[in-house]
Amino acid sequence: MFFFYQRKLAAAWFFAIWLGFNLLGALSGAMGVDYAAHIGGFLIGLGIGLATKEKIWEANPLVRLINSDFAQIKRT
Repeated sequence: MFFFYQRKLAAAWFFAIWLGFNLLGALSGAMGVDYAAHIGGFLIGLGIGLATKEKIWEANPLVRLINSDFAQIKRT
């Protein structure tokens, strides 16, 4: 029998939990998964995203609008 539980979760929390599981796996020495590659890929992707954010926003005004406070859904 399987039970599934779903809940809204901000992307930052999802990635923090994901990173925590990968760090735990890397520190525990679990075999079969290259946790260092997962962590490295996450950090490189995060760095590229942060480095190119302004350039992407300048080239795509709609992306800037969608990410503005004006267009954000207020969660309670």
